[in-house]
Amino acid sequence: TYRADYQGTNGCDSSYVRFVRVHKSYRFTQDAVICASEAPYPWRGGSYSVSGTYHTEYKTVDGQDSIYQLNLIVYPEKNRIEQIEMCHGEVFTYKGNTYRSDTILIDTLLTPQGCDSIVRYVVRFHHDYYYHDTLVVSTDQLPIRWHNKELTVSGTHKAEYTTIHGCDSIYECYLVVYPTHVIIKDTAIC
Repeated sequence: TYRADYQGTNGCDSSYVRFVRVHKSYRFTQDAVICASEAPYPWRGGSYSVSGTYHTEYKTVDGQDSIYQLNLIVYPEKNRIEQIEMCHGEVFTYKGNTYRSDTILIDTLLTPQGCDSIVRYVVRFHHDYYYHDTLVVSTDQLPIRWHNKELTVSGTHKAEYTTIHGCDSIYECYLVVYPTHVIIKDTAIC
């Protein structure tokens, strides 16, 4: 309230009173934290799926601003696939269970923010490979080239490899070497 007193020219007092009403603006802030599976987040007539700051403005009956602010955090859920390669004869153990053949395991965990995290374990068992050859040769055919090796004596020879999955691939050769006999025959012609 403002008041102004004046004295008029004829000696009479005059008073002016002005009533001023100040309407204040309003500002409201809301913080929200959700997991991605809970999106969209409904707020003030809109739907929001991405982390950010959102505003909505209204006018009061007196024409003043009312501003609403949403601070939204959307935490992602982590979905991943893990490929696990095993060799035949090995055992895969997960949460106390053992697996010896191909399997898919699904596990739901929580992120530090409390959101679901789905992990799919794809477990594949690969075979070991075993190959066996038998070679019979005479000494005049030596050396024999086999798997980047030169073989010169009878016996069992091995070449061992590892497959791309880390499994054994074994080649075995049983080599038999016979002596070469040269027969010279004297023939007499009468």
